[in-house]
Amino acid sequence: MGDKWSRFVRGCVVAALLCAHGSGAAAQDGDAAEVAPFAEYAPGAVVPLDSASPDTAAPSTAAPDAAPPDDAPIIVPYGNTKPIFYENRDGSLSGAYAEIIDEVLARIGRVPSYRAMETPRDVVQSMRDGRSDMFPGLDRTNFGPDVVRSDPFANVRVRLYMLAERAAGVDPETVSRLRIGIVPPVAEFAMSEIGRRNTLVEFAHFELALLRLLEERIDGLILSETFAMAVARSLKMDDRIVAVGQPLSASALSLSVNKRHAHLLPAINGALAAMAADGRLDQIKARYMLEGAPPVPDVLTVGVTHFPPFQEIYADGTVGGFAVDVMRDLAARADLRLVFKPIDRDIFAEGPRPGTYDMLAQVGVTEERARIMDFTLPIKTDSWSLFVRPGDSAAVGTVADLEGRAVAIERQSHARALLAHVPDVRIVTSERRGEILDLLLTGQVAAALVPTAPFLKYLAETGKENDVVEIVPPVLSTVRAPALRFGLGAVRERLNGIIPGYLVSAEYQALDQKWFGAPTFWTTSRLRLTAGALAGIVILLLGWTLALFWSRRIERTHLAAVEAANVELDRLNRALARSNHELDEFAFVASHDLRTPLRGIAINAHFLLGSKLAPPMRKRVQRMVDLCVRSDEIITALLDFARLKRAAGPRRSVDTELSVAVLRDLMAETLDEAGAEIIVETPLPRVRMAPERLRTVFQNLVSNAVLYNRAPLRRVRIGFTDTADVGGETYRDAFYVADNGIGIAPAHRDKVFRVFSRVHEDPVFGEGTGMGLAFVKQIVEEEGGRVGLVSEPGSGTVFYFTLPLVRGAGKASAASEGKDRLVA
Repeated sequence: MGDKWSRFVRGCVVAALLCAHGSGAAAQDGDAAEVAPFAEYAPGAVVPLDSASPDTAAPSTAAPDAAPPDDAPIIVPYGNTKPIFYENRDGSLSGAYAEIIDEVLARIGRVPSYRAMETPRDVVQSMRDGRSDMFPGLDRTNFGPDVVRSDPFANVRVRLYMLAERAAGVDPETVSRLRIGIVPPVAEFAMSEIGRRNTLVEFAHFELALLRLLEERIDGLILSETFAMAVARSLKMDDRIVAVGQPLSASALSLSVNKRHAHLLPAINGALAAMAADGRLDQIKARYMLEGAPPVPDVLTVGVTHFPPFQEIYADGTVGGFAVDVMRDLAARADLRLVFKPIDRDIFAEGPRPGTYDMLAQVGVTEERARIMDFTLPIKTDSWSLFVRPGDSAAVGTVADLEGRAVAIERQSHARALLAHVPDVRIVTSERRGEILDLLLTGQVAAALVPTAPFLKYLAETGKENDVVEIVPPVLSTVRAPALRFGLGAVRERLNGIIPGYLVSAEYQALDQKWFGAPTFWTTSRLRLTAGALAGIVILLLGWTLALFWSRRIERTHLAAVEAANVELDRLNRALARSNHELDEFAFVASHDLRTPLRGIAINAHFLLGSKLAPPMRKRVQRMVDLCVRSDEIITALLDFARLKRAAGPRRSVDTELSVAVLRDLMAETLDEAGAEIIVETPLPRVRMAPERLRTVFQNLVSNAVLYNRAPLRRVRIGFTDTADVGGETYRDAFYVADNGIGIAPAHRDKVFRVFSRVHEDPVFGEGTGMGLAFVKQIVEEEGGRVGLVSEPGSGTVFYFTLPLVRGAGKASAASEGKDRLVA
């Protein structure tokens, strides 16, 4: 299934982007006809890619001998082309060239001033006519007579690229009669043997050239390794495009500097030498594959750092843990050979790269990490929670409560970014959970912000589960996935093809239970304490067993009949479970396979919005982005629905009032914007279930109450009642969420809990997915409860639902002091 979805959606990527770019056809809707995005030349023709030679180049607009002031910024041209330059969301620049120029100029005490250009040809021309001061260029790039070059700092190879399925047996030395794409400035290939034997097609942009190759409108593409793999990777097509034969050329890369800044050249060379000596230059080149990626090795090296229970390094040098065991399973299914290599935290933070290690078994996915490593589909959801001392739970309930306090976190964790916006917070870091716990218990910090599951397991193993309190729900949820160095696209896609099916397998469920299941109660110490008592009990049971033996013989005939009925019932239950499992797997696989390519379409459509487009075409591309976002929301909801049952954590005693209070804090901005308020009308009893599932129930009901509401002040009332009449049925010990919204007509009450069902389609209520109430129904019924509603159009709606209560705990008072959360 994954392969079919992949081929289908990749076709959608190509079609959507080509539609948006145009192909020289007549414009529609009154648009002016666009210029054809490529020009074709006959075999042997000289392609006019580099029309301005040293003799015809436009003269410099600034006299080379007139040196500007020492504090004048260095003007650097750039195009939004990964991986050398690309714009971040905040408008800053990243990329190989940007990092090298920033680093060099910082080391010599100068600052850059970046100027955007439309095409690579514009960049070259700006250097020729003196409008720009500095740009990294190959030794064969013609920047005109008014530039000087630094010492080379990299070697860039140019190669012929083809689709993997068409590359077998092709030799660049002899290939002929093909249509081969080129992007200026690469004029030397027009006069080479490959240019004389084939038809050359010129493109203004690397992305468009690559899309034409994927569409098979050209047969090959001549590009540097840096550009080819970066653009292919951005489209998630780097498994389909391969380099053919040996490199066509190799050129030294250096900084080209206008002669008016020639006096800076010794300092620039010194900075480059220092960057090479301290490893900074190699780090940038490896991160962006500036010199290309090494071939895929026969045995992949997996870096492992000590981060229990995900990754563990034992005293004898062997490794284990949840992530390591999962990677071994995936490697066996994908026919990959792995070797595991212990690494320290600093090398782990730099990410996989050539010469160190090829991949990480599992790591949290962040936007920053996605810039330096290549992620597969996610494996596991990871949550981060606050832990406090039992007496402090009323004072610290959210991250915002940490203002002016000390908090302990693990080194190199997501927690640091989460705390960045908290005023006056003091962060204490440690690599050991035992030290973090000591800091908390001795009062040196007010809270610990740590990964939930590993810390709970550590507390259980050390017998300290009653010494601290977990604040629920978690303050942050992320996903974890294997991470590869760039250049291993084929390995990534091989893993992506098996991950969805593996996540619903018995092997994965067993590993998840092994590493994150409930801790074993009967530890060795407890067994020793009860051994003597058990010995006496066994003796008494022996006598009792003899007495029971004869009575059991009489019952066997009856039990045989019951057993036969149970066998048949078990067979039917297994058949039903198998059917549900297959449906669940289908939804899970389909959601995963659709989600990533749709995001690829959106990313590339965003790229098009950054170019010059006629207003009608821009409107269409924006519509494409909006539809991708909408589709991703629906697919995400479908994936969440499929994973809802699997993702349930262990059941525990949960303070319902506290969960509602935390929810009110989390939704504060939404409530303020909507002019809404949450009112807790009665004490709410504790329930026994996974905290995140309780939060999901209340969050979806409250969100619906706020959304479908036109009242000037939108009120959401939450409470608990002994009895309620719901459509003729009596609900006992039921929670309720009531609103003063628009209500639900009787004809629609049966459909509100259906998947993707929306009763109100008025655009004023937004474009929801219709999954919220379906989530509520599934969770409530899986917990053994039921849910229903009472409503009148125009008079609001009351949802009633029952959940398993913690008997004997009493009903918590909103004003009581008993708000300490329990750690299961």
